Amino acid sequence: MIDKSLFLGAQPNLSVEQRLGRLEDLESIRNLKSAYAFHCDNSYDADGFQDLFIKDSKWESNAFGVYNGI
Repeated sequence: MIDKSLFLGAQPNLSVEQRLGRLEDLESIRNLKSAYAFHCDNSYDADGFQDLFIKDSKWESNAFGVYNGI
């Protein structure tokens, strides 16, 4: 389920720690998306992609097959 608060602007009702945590979470998401795009641009580097997912994940692609976590 998507936390709709991620799409809201400033939330003065939250503590500074909660607001900082939210900013750190958003930055982590941006970094993950950037790393994913990098590997897409790098000939869909499957080895590079594996570092972006949890160990017991599963990735399926019509073009590249199925990859199961380590």
